[in-house]
Amino acid sequence: MTKVPQLETMKQRTALIFFSMILITGLAAGLLVGRFRSKDGFVYNGAPVDVQCVFGLMGALRDPAVQEQVLSSCDSPDLRILEDHRGRPDEHGFLSIKTAYAGSEDEAPEIYQGYKMLGMTAPGVYAIQTWEYTGGSGNFSAVALLRLADDWLSLVRVLAVGDRCNGGIVEARVAHGAVVYSIFLTPPDILTLAGEGQGIEAYKDLEASAMSCFGTAHYRGDSLVAIELYPDATLDIDSEWTKKYRYQACFNDHVKAVLAMGMPALMNLDQAREFARGFYKACVNH
Repeated sequence: MTKVPQLETMKQRTALIFFSMILITGLAAGLLVGRFRSKDGFVYNGAPVDVQCVFGLMGALRDPAVQEQVLSSCDSPDLRILEDHRGRPDEHGFLSIKTAYAGSEDEAPEIYQGYKMLGMTAPGVYAIQTWEYTGGSGNFSAVALLRLADDWLSLVRVLAVGDRCNGGIVEARVAHGAVVYSIFLTPPDILTLAGEGQGIEAYKDLEASAMSCFGTAHYRGDSLVAIELYPDATLDIDSEWTKKYRYQACFNDHVKAVLAMGMPALMNLDQAREFARGFYKACVNH
């Protein structure tokens, strides 16, 4: 499983996550290597399904009422293309496009969108991983299921979507017909997924921003399989950032303590519940 490297400060963690997500999609570098294999099946008229077709169904700029897309007419008249890498994937398997609003000035935000086909989960149903930046502060990633039938592409469901540490995608793949993926977690997310998140107020009791990656949730389909702690996320325990939140320093101490006592960083669900209950006992109900 992918792990976040050792980081010394919250600012370093944030910078690494932001730039690594750009690198993962190859949008910044525009590295065009490898070749999209037609045998993978996610093709239309002999070419990979258009990036704009995918984001017409699940991007931030989509019309929420649209659940299916005609593959022959995906180009948006509202957007002008700045860079076009839709024909071949980069070294990480992503097809991408950079656009801006038609008629906009040079300083208008650039829009980056890319997807990677992960595999088929059922006849005609494909899992994809996406990454999108539309000019704001968010850098969104998702895992979804799309159905390809003749000239139509339709959205089956979105399995996960998030902005960096707020549920952003760490990695995803298809194994034996099931989508296996992991997402970033903040401290409140860890407690909530462990079934013990009641009474904790995000941004007051614990940090919960898109810069606050303290763990990962591992899923197989809809099933939560494990929760992983990032020990190095607690290194800046004495920082002013940590002191802004009522229980954050204690949460950091609790992570260190349970790991020192032999709790694995990659916890099964029973261990995660034990970790969360221990936090309440040590930090909230003491």
